[in-house]
Amino acid sequence: MSKLPKNTDLDLRRLFPDVALQMDTQVILHQARELGIHPHVNKSIKLPVLRVPLTLDHEISISPVDKGAMGVAEWFTFTRPSECLKDHPEIISRVHINIKDRLFQENNSESFTIEAPNFEMMLRISLTIYYSITGKKLQPVVRISGKKSGGKK
Repeated sequence: MSKLPKNTDLDLRRLFPDVALQMDTQVILHQARELGIHPHVNKSIKLPVLRVPLTLDHEISISPVDKGAMGVAEWFTFTRPSECLKDHPEIISRVHINIKDRLFQENNSESFTIEAPNFEMMLRISLTIYYSITGKKLQPVVRISGKKSGGKK
């Protein structure tokens, strides 16, 4: 029987899941900012929601689906490797997506769950699914040199 090393990142995640969630949220925000996207984040300790304005007066909300230690949400989930079963688990994000048309007073939104390896793919997959459902081609509103613009860099 082998002993695992103490104080690994997994041990720390289990002891301080709220801190791990805050750090992982910062990773996702960093990925978004690298694309020129500046999401709004709610202040919930157990379930963060990122909101990104989209073109055509729409908004996408992204939140983690999976729960970890102490019931705290987690952005990243371990999955079985696709190549070789003896490899280490891969990490993926399973997220809930809600895309809302803000022009309508009534609740006019589409909601679904996806898997993606990073923020960019979360957006790409979500907007592709939304397009296939509604026929509306949306893009995130990005900031270029302090100005807001529809579309990607």
